[in-house]
Amino acid sequence: MSTEEFDKRQMSKRRKIRRVPINFGTNNNFSGSNNVIGKFINSRIYQKSRTIIAADESYQVSGESPYCGLKSYTNKDSESYAGRDEEVEKTVRLLAMSGAQPSLLFVVGASGSGKSSFVQAGLLSNLQKLYEEDNYIVRPFAVIRPGINPCDEFYEHILQKWSIKPPKKCNITQSINIISENTDDSSINIILIDQFEEVWTQSNPEQRHELLEALQTLPSFEKWRTHIIITLRSDFIHKLYPYKKLYDLATKSCVVELRPMTSSELKSAIERPLHMRYPDKSKRWEERLLTELTQVAAGHDEALPLLQVLLNQIWQTKKLWISEPKYFDQSMSNHAEEIYKRYSFVQQAEILNIILVLVKVGDEPRHDVRQRRTIDELCGISAEKR
Repeated sequence: MSTEEFDKRQMSKRRKIRRVPINFGTNNNFSGSNNVIGKFINSRIYQKSRTIIAADESYQVSGESPYCGLKSYTNKDSESYAGRDEEVEKTVRLLAMSGAQPSLLFVVGASGSGKSSFVQAGLLSNLQKLYEEDNYIVRPFAVIRPGINPCDEFYEHILQKWSIKPPKKCNITQSINIISENTDDSSINIILIDQFEEVWTQSNPEQRHELLEALQTLPSFEKWRTHIIITLRSDFIHKLYPYKKLYDLATKSCVVELRPMTSSELKSAIERPLHMRYPDKSKRWEERLLTELTQVAAGHDEALPLLQVLLNQIWQTKKLWISEPKYFDQSMSNHAEEIYKRYSFVQQAEILNIILVLVKVGDEPRHDVRQRRTIDELCGISAEKR
């Protein structure tokens, strides 16, 4: 039975329920004073039929999906972010503990565990709120990725974002000193270096070494009023081993490990964006579907991107209830295949060539990583293959 046929049959059943002419109040058994009982029963049956219809409407949604799909949550999405509330609270306390604030914090976890979203949508906004409650001025968050020249990223992006103008282009150690000189005791700086594994997969060796050495010798928080937060895939931690201080921080003293989310945490993560879209809570996920989604995804390191894609696909059906079986582990491949088939054979070949240069194959199992390219590079690759 198709989804459309199933929907029509269900609606037909509900219309029949509403058309059933039940009137206990005119029955001889409910005459006289007992007529009140008949009216009460009629009223409850009518309310029940309306509840069935209302329940269907509460599963029906419209408009753009509130779920992020393959994109990470950012600071702008902080109100919709949920699921790791306890870890966010613990990390905020760790960073803001008076007299013991660390300059450097690692957030580690498997690929797809939600490290970027945890920091940008969960940690940063809550940390800012706490500092502002204590009357500190928090500069705009600086978010960078290492790329090919991580030290240049540090200089060009962070100093410019905070309108700090050095006398000349400087190295990363000089940049750190300049930040310290331009930050008074009433201010707080927060820097996120996201996708730190790029240091080994994309950065040139000289700047990689310069960055890692500089991170080992950061000033204390009291001296430069700055937190650097690094997100790193857990399968790259061993790459820090030659840099003892960084390795110890990432494995022992200053690290937040993101474990796979539990069913209850996933339920909260799924429901929060819907409640933000409909603050009156007039819309909801059907309990069976919500249970299926959370049970299948719970405990899997790489589940979050797949789950977000599936949530978007379900949203596009305009109803948040089960009408046919869903296959969680196929949602990504089905979505990609659907888009891929829209193009001609020639275009499909170009797409494959582009995809191949956007992935860097690692020298160890499961070390494949994304590889950034400029639009001009991708256009050049496409032209060469014609």
